[in-house]
Amino acid sequence: MPIVKANDIQLYYEANGKGEAILLIHGHPFDHTMWNPQVAAFSPHYKVIVPDLRGYGKSDLPSSGTTRFEDYATDALALMDELNIENFHVAGLSQGGQFIMEIFRQAPRRVKSLIFCDTFAGLAPPEARQIGRASCREGV
Repeated sequence: MPIVKANDIQLYYEANGKGEAILLIHGHPFDHTMWNPQVAAFSPHYKVIVPDLRGYGKSDLPSSGTTRFEDYATDALALMDELNIENFHVAGLSQGGQFIMEIFRQAPRRVKSLIFCDTFAGLAPPEARQIGRASCREGV
């Protein structure tokens, strides 16, 4: 099982293909498998990396239980460091798009392109966050 240690957590990922790297960041409440069609389509031309974000899929949460918004980006950058990938394209769906903005803020010279899928620039308003929390509790 491909796992790297990133910021004191075990981060699960899969990597397929060869060529320029493209990092795909899933949205909430998904995991890396949401990108399976894109992995199949892109891996003949790119090295496609799909991690499970901390607390999702097969990746850990920190023992402290505390995660800051910036941690998702530093985890992704640590993963790319472990894979010896200096420059890469990065795509994110919904909340994953917000995380790729943070990846770009932290490491703009490493990012070749940003691909936003159903993402908005600001954090969700309180009522939208409440709906998201409720759907997670109900297993939706």
